[in-house]
Amino acid sequence: MYNDKKSNNKGVTLLYRIYPAQWLTDVQFNNFLKFLENNRNSIDEISLFDESFPIAPGISLCEYEKKIKILTKRIKILKDIGIRKVGINVTHTLGHGDFSKEPLQYQPMIGNDGQISNGSVCPNDSSFRKYINAKYIIAASSNPDFIWIDDDYRMSSHGVMYPCFCPICLKKFGHDIKREELISKLETKENSDLRIEWTEFCSKSLKSLAGNIGKVIRTANPDIEVGLMTVGYSLSTYGTYDIKGWMKILGAKRGRPGHLYYTDHKPRLILNKMMDTSRLINDYPKNLTSIQYELENHPYIYLDKSIQTVINECILSLMSGCNGITFNILRMDTGSLDDYKHYLDRIGLERDTFSKIVEQNFGLPLQGIWPAYNKNLMAKRDIDDNGWFNEGNDYDIQKPNHLMELGIPFTPSIDNACGIILSGKIAESFSKDELSQMLSKGVFMDIDALKVIWKKGLGKLTGVKPGKKCTDLFVERFTEHNINGKYKGDGRYLSQGKNIYDLELTNNTTSQISYLTDFDKNNYGCCLSTYENELGGRIVVSSYEPWQQLGTGAKKHQMLALFDWLTYGKLPIIIKETVRVVPLIKENKNKKLTVVLFNTSLDDTGELTVHIRKKLKNVTLINKEGAKSLNIQNNDNDTLIKVPSIGAWKTLLLIAEIYQ
Repeated sequence: MYNDKKSNNKGVTLLYRIYPAQWLTDVQFNNFLKFLENNRNSIDEISLFDESFPIAPGISLCEYEKKIKILTKRIKILKDIGIRKVGINVTHTLGHGDFSKEPLQYQPMIGNDGQISNGSVCPNDSSFRKYINAKYIIAASSNPDFIWIDDDYRMSSHGVMYPCFCPICLKKFGHDIKREELISKLETKENSDLRIEWTEFCSKSLKSLAGNIGKVIRTANPDIEVGLMTVGYSLSTYGTYDIKGWMKILGAKRGRPGHLYYTDHKPRLILNKMMDTSRLINDYPKNLTSIQYELENHPYIYLDKSIQTVINECILSLMSGCNGITFNILRMDTGSLDDYKHYLDRIGLERDTFSKIVEQNFGLPLQGIWPAYNKNLMAKRDIDDNGWFNEGNDYDIQKPNHLMELGIPFTPSIDNACGIILSGKIAESFSKDELSQMLSKGVFMDIDALKVIWKKGLGKLTGVKPGKKCTDLFVERFTEHNINGKYKGDGRYLSQGKNIYDLELTNNTTSQISYLTDFDKNNYGCCLSTYENELGGRIVVSSYEPWQQLGTGAKKHQMLALFDWLTYGKLPIIIKETVRVVPLIKENKNKKLTVVLFNTSLDDTGELTVHIRKKLKNVTLINKEGAKSLNIQNNDNDTLIKVPSIGAWKTLLLIAEIYQ
């Protein structure tokens, strides 16, 4: 993570990405300037897209130079009217997909299946490198404050999912091998070293290109800040996503985590975006001075993303580690911008709240449970019957996110975690030693993770092993164990149970917390267990759909009690009521605690009893109306806070002092 020596002490930075339709013609640019005049409190920086979307990266340099001449004039005008910094967003480096109708003039990317991309270029084509170097030199000539490289800077999802198996790459890889033969070897279970070698080759190809781009920009103008946009690991980990290495050789001072979440159609997916963002930031180099979340409502339809969702995203992204927000929300075409004023009005009202989060927390990790991920997941995992060229399902790193809505705080950093989650087959990507270290702490895992642990030879540390597969079972019933508290004998019904096993206890100190049953109340065996192993680790295993349909008071209480047990009572925050509230918590070196509570329900929460595992003083609620002190009750090393009701789909910010 970051050191806070580089923090933006002035608070949040608000940037807007502007499409060419807004600046190419004098008429629309003048309309845009009027829009800026009326919304200045919401705007610090502007980034002008150099090209429209979609276009393959083969636009002629002559045509590109004409556009940049216009753009240069626009940059000067924007600077003259007082915009703090104005720069360029290079829309296309490698290309975003398969949009062009004409064949590329450079070597196109070729996928593992032989498909040829019609819109993305191989990064190892020397003729393309000459072109892209010249393109960035021309962009730098406009005297921008910064240049952003967009999120097409990746190896996967370029019209073809898993490139690049073109003749240039195959020759450069150096195995004197045809595509079909290489694919066959990569799909062979025993060839793990070859898969790692291939993914590192892909990553080094992009690292080499980043070195070229960084060098030409610095040669043209060493004062230009360079930024790189990145996409979440949940999209793909193909190609060994070496963000830190790319940014270092690029000379990047800015990072922009992005990736999907464009509308309110599936609102709770905002948590997936938050986790993608926090993981990316956790792997950024420490010297970045500007980390700007990309907030997007593509295809820029105002009513498809509510103002409240925009505010929620801002707050979650700043708690995830950003100190700025890039708003990609204004229309791509010409026309009225009146609708978008409503966004900017509210952003301006919330600016002080945003800045308070940045001032308190930039460079600090979230506290809580670490849902295990590996940025080299695809390179290091095993191969099953589905082959190598597939992701998701058992390797979906977002599966545990629902637990946040039960009130379990998450962190992207294992170094800052009080407990660990192993879901699906993600454990395959870790060595036996790494997993042994995890199992010496507190771990919650599902049945697929348990199978991997046994396969790795560490099963005895879990206290259980997979038993028989069960079908047509729809009920989990709680035992009389004390961890179930007042909910002993309670349970839950699951409408579509899948991949259900009973758990065979392998140690007489293993405890049964829940068991499987049917509607006739027959007991089919343990499905939730606890065990304290010889390494001192506390292990919880759930064999019954632990990532979905958990929203009952009984299950919420049980899950919070289990995570508090496995962390030895170190879960940093507990919300006692049966509500759907996501907690985010950070502590800075000045003994200031920041807590954000996000109500993911469409009901108000009612008053909340929030238990913090710190002795606090001066707890303050902060929002656009100002600051309000809250009543607290201190115990020895804990604090109970009575928090006012949080409105439907809203966030609440608390700042507190910790007793020294």
